[in-house]
Amino acid sequence: MGTFELIERIRERPGMWLGRKSISLLNVFLSGYRAAEMDYNIRTEQRQQLLPLNWWFMHEFAKIKCNEYESTAGWCNIILNHCGGDEKAALDKFYEFFDKFRSLKMVNGRKAVLSRENIYYNDSMEHCHHEYIDRIKPCYKNPIAVYIAELSENNGFVTVVETEERIEIEHNIFRSYKKAEEFAESRFGKIESWQDIQGDNIIFGKPVC
Repeated sequence: MGTFELIERIRERPGMWLGRKSISLLNVFLSGYRAAEMDYNIRTEQRQQLLPLNWWFMHEFAKIKCNEYESTAGWCNIILNHCGGDEKAALDKFYEFFDKFRSLKMVNGRKAVLSRENIYYNDSMEHCHHEYIDRIKPCYKNPIAVYIAELSENNGFVTVVETEERIEIEHNIFRSYKKAEEFAESRFGKIESWQDIQGDNIIFGKPVC
């Protein structure tokens, strides 16, 4: 059973699963569930398409919906604070956001096949300033292309990098196309070859991470 399915089951009978209606208890329950998945190497969200975004992005989605600057507090604390500390109201608000999160579509998309110069920029780590790292590695191994997808209902933009082996979605929902593009260029230098792509989702044919 995946995280999304479990959340739906809890919605039907929160008292049975959580003891009472509380977003904090939901967070604790889901954290334990996902920790068990990792301990036993259970993967329930393998896919080859952009949407729905994996569960981690609920942190970023809550940031966008509650107009927070960053998501480091986590989806639970962000929503709870948004609801003035009311656990029950925050749980209701969570499910409101969760329904929108699951139904996200791509309303616009752009793709750039990386040039030799872009790949060199990544490989040479010209964008890296982390002096405390003993062994510096490029951000991406064998990158091919980069995508920017605009999410439906003004819910921001995500940046996606295609490599020879897999698809890597950056752990950020950007508030504007400009911010998403700036992030991509911080990894690959100036990108000149953006092209529009159609559809409400992207099927990659490679594992999405």
